[in-house]
Amino acid sequence: MKNTILQSHELLGSRALDTVGKTHEYMERKSKIGHLRHGDDLTVELVDKKTKQVLETIYCEVKTDATKYNEPDRIRNNRWGFVMVQRTQ
Repeated sequence: MKNTILQSHELLGSRALDTVGKTHEYMERKSKIGHLRHGDDLTVELVDKKTKQVLETIYCEVKTDATKYNEPDRIRNNRWGFVMVQRTQ
């Protein structure tokens, strides 16, 4: 089981992972999530886009292996794929 730390400003203010038990499809580049497997731990640091200061930390468990998109993602900043995560605390 691995623990990976990712930083996100896109989830800031979102209700995607606002309560324990909630699930979310986390989209990211291959270098960030390509190695994640079901059962791994994921720490998401919500950061201010301008100052890069960590405002909140969310602890999650990966519920699916990393899944590559079938088509290239040209709209959302070249995202490689996604993992389903569930907030644990």
